[in-house]
Amino acid sequence: MRQSDLGLTMLGELDLDPAVSGVSVLMTNGQRWLRAYGLTGHPNLLAALLAPLMLYLLSDARRVAGWQRWTLLGVVGLGGAALIATASRAAWLAFGLGLALWLASLWSERRWPAVNATPASAKSRKSRRSAVAAVVVVGGLALLFLAVYGPLLVTRFIDLDTSIEARSIFERERDWGIAVQLIGQHPITGVGMGGYLLAARTVDQAARLVHNVPLLVTAELGLLAGLLWLWLTAAPFAAAIRLGKRGWQRLTSGLAPWVAVITMGLFHGLPWINTGWRAAILMALILGILANEISG
Repeated sequence: MRQSDLGLTMLGELDLDPAVSGVSVLMTNGQRWLRAYGLTGHPNLLAALLAPLMLYLLSDARRVAGWQRWTLLGVVGLGGAALIATASRAAWLAFGLGLALWLASLWSERRWPAVNATPASAKSRKSRRSAVAAVVVVGGLALLFLAVYGPLLVTRFIDLDTSIEARSIFERERDWGIAVQLIGQHPITGVGMGGYLLAARTVDQAARLVHNVPLLVTAELGLLAGLLWLWLTAAPFAAAIRLGKRGWQRLTSGLAPWVAVITMGLFHGLPWINTGWRAAILMALILGILANEISG
C-alpha cells in the first residue's frame, strides 16, 4: 500500500514519507505506517483540533433539522474516522470523555427537564432522535474504519516496547523534568511567553515542547499564570455546578469540547494559545461559546 502525502503543499500539507526519520508513524511487524497529518504539522495537532470540534458539531446537529443535520452528522462521522487515523491515544481519551459528558447531558435533560421546559415536546423528541442518529453515524463510520485498520491501531496499546514508543516515553519524561527545573529557576516571571524551547535547550539541546499545558504555562509565565490556568480550566465547571441539575445542560455545546481540550492539554503541549494559530483560534472559539452560554 502506498503511503504518502496528497500533494497539497499549496494548502500547507507537509511532504510525508513514512520511511523518513522524523515523520510520525506506527510501527508493527517491522513496518512503518504513516499517521494522519491532515494540513497540520503533526498528527497530535490534527487530533487536538478534531476532538473538540466534533463534539461541538454533535451539539450543533441537535439544533437543526433535515439536510443540515445530516450534513453535520456526516462531517462528524468523517471526523471520527480521521481522529482514529491520527492514532492519538490522548485525543481518543479526550473525545471519549467529552462524549460521555455530552451523553450525560442528554440523560440529565430527560430525567430533570428544565423548569420552563415541556418534557414530552416535539422539540425534545427530535433532539433525542438527533442524538441517536449522531451516535449511529459516528459509531458506524468508526467501526468501518476499525474493521480495516483495527489490528494496526491496537498496537498503540499492546506494542509498547518498540523503539518508537520507548523514545516517546523517554522524551516526555525528559521534557517534564526540564519544565519542572525551569519553573524552579524562574518561579515568578517564568522564561517568557514563547521562550520555553530556547530556555529548555540551554538545559538539553534535544529538548522539545513539554507535553503538558499546565507545565508549559507555568514555565513560561510563572506560578501565578499557572494558578490562572487552573482558574480558567475550572470556571466553566463551577458555572455548571451553580446552574444545578436542571440548568447545566445548556452549557454542553461548549463544556464537552472544553473537556476534550483540557484532557489533551494534560498529555500534550497543545492546544494552547501560543502553540500555533489553529490552536489559538480553537481556544478562542470554545471560550467564546462558553462565555455566551454562561451569560445566557
